[in-house]
Amino acid sequence: MDQIRSIFIGTILFIPSLLSAQTAAGLSPLAELSLIQHKPIEIPFKNDHPLNTEGGHLQGIQQCLHGEKKYFILSGSNSTDSYLAFVDSDDRKVVGIATLFDAPLKHAGGFQAYENYLAVGVEDNEARDQSLVCFYDVSNLPNFSNVPVFVLRRSGTYERSTAGCVGLVRMGVHWLAVVGDWNTRNLDFYMSESDDLSEGLSLKAQVPMSEQSRSEWIDTLWLPYQNINLIYRDSKVYLLGYAGKDGGNIADLFHLDVSDFSNIKVKKLETFALENTGGDFTWGTGVIQENGNIKGVIATPRNIEESSQLYLYPVSEK
Repeated sequence: MDQIRSIFIGTILFIPSLLSAQTAAGLSPLAELSLIQHKPIEIPFKNDHPLNTEGGHLQGIQQCLHGEKKYFILSGSNSTDSYLAFVDSDDRKVVGIATLFDAPLKHAGGFQAYENYLAVGVEDNEARDQSLVCFYDVSNLPNFSNVPVFVLRRSGTYERSTAGCVGLVRMGVHWLAVVGDWNTRNLDFYMSESDDLSEGLSLKAQVPMSEQSRSEWIDTLWLPYQNINLIYRDSKVYLLGYAGKDGGNIADLFHLDVSDFSNIKVKKLETFALENTGGDFTWGTGVIQENGNIKGVIATPRNIEESSQLYLYPVSEK
């Protein structure tokens, strides 16, 4: 495994006025998302760091909280490597870029940060026959090390061994990671034996979405989600999937019944059609959660340029 430099970044503060402190407190994920603003707030930011954008694109975005400090991390790919970029949303500029792996593992996919950990898949998006799901400790931000605390290695069948998107959540003393392969045709479920992710996770279930019953779904569509995020609320697990469709953006909410890994049930609860003003959900998209509540969904442009924008869909007050 190629390990490259660690990177140190400065203090990053989010824009608190854009997200209400009272947003949807005590509501279910379905009720919270029913309050989402359909047209995004556009947040400009600058970049003066050298960055190869040839042959790649952004694929994920997450907010990390540490006390009063808030960080945005973006995952991306190019013709030579996979990387994470760090945006200071107070100064609205990129303050650091960390290379993860060199080619062929040059595609960093959709990812999720939860508490002190970040889980991201990096894959060979040309041969499409191998990937790594890397778990990073982000508890020392603003310092970041690109040495994972644990790695899941996937290889074999064309497209089935990719890791285009990863969701991560802690369920009590266990961590649950869900990995979507190429266009999320299949979901793979991994769980830890303890709350220490460095001790690893093991494969518990493989779910071909083409075989899932859709009789109780709100509609029968399972889209080629490029990002998935997990939400754990009242002992229930939910999945948010993001995709571009017919020029617009779609966020779909599912309930995951993981009480029996031999018979996982996926149920579609709702679909949310949102305006695409430049932040296409084909690229980086992620949920914002604070204090157990959904605060919004945020999307990236295709690539980071000298001048770019993030696209925030906040959840309104009750």
